[in-house]
Parts: sequence; structure tokens; C-alpha cells
Amino acid sequence: MTADEMRYDLQVIASWIEPEARVLDLGCGTGVLSLAAVLFGAPRCLGVDVDPEAISAAQQNAVLNNLQDRALFRLGSSREGSPPYSLVLANLVGAVLFNAGGEIPILLSPGGIAVVSGFSGKQSGDVQTFFSRRGAWVLKERRESGWAALLLAT
Repeated sequence: MTADEMRYDLQVIASWIEPEARVLDLGCGTGVLSLAAVLFGAPRCLGVDVDPEAISAAQQNAVLNNLQDRALFRLGSSREGSPPYSLVLANLVGAVLFNAGGEIPILLSPGGIAVVSGFSGKQSGDVQTFFSRRGAWVLKERRESGWAALLLAT
């Protein structure tokens, strides 16, 4: 995740977190976005990843920040949680997003949003088409330093 992607993701998280927000971080990596979600006010965040080392690092980061009771991490996919979510975070490269991101729209609660980032600006049109075919629409697109991010709703 680049600094530009991180800045955008954090801005969206800060502006969309509500006291009862249900948050899923799909492909959580080291858990940075999950931890930010709870620091910005989400009561809990579930982070999932298919990489056991990522889950271990995310759990360690939660403990280091005394957030282990609110930022939970599980090995696996979105099936590890219990939708719907008011906010889904997915910072994934394009290939992974096309493989694992198709379920993002059905994970959202009515009025919920998804922040999808981590793919190249050249892929943005394909990503938008991918999600529109699955019932999501783009509320906002951001491109910076060759990378893109989308704010999606259903």
C-alpha cells in the first residue's frame, strides 16, 4: 500500500465510521486499515487474509496497539465473518480483486459502502465494470501516483 492509497483509505474511514459500524477488511495484510477503523470509532473490525503470516502480523499489531479486543483477524476469506457490513475495505491488487472481490457488493448492508484500492489507474475502468456487473456503483474515483481507489455503494 502506497502512502497515497493509505491517505485516501484513512480519509474515507474517518468520514464514514459510525458508532455502530460493522467493518470488514478483506485482504487485511498487516491490519493497518482494520486498526484505523477501530481507532476512528468502529466498535469492531474483522480483518481476513489468506496469508497466515499476514494474520500473525495483524494480530501482533493489534496487541501492540492494545486493540486486540476490537480488531479481530482470521485466516480465510469474507466467509469467515457474518455480513452485512456497513463498510468493507479491500486494498488488493487487480488480479486478486478480480478473483476475490466479486462478493463485496453482497457483503454490504443497505446504505453501506466499500473502499476498493490497491490497483493501477490503468485498471480502474475494468474494476468499475467488474463491480457494476455485480450491482455496485461508483460514488467516487481517485487516482494518484499511478494507483486508483473507488468508493462503491449498492
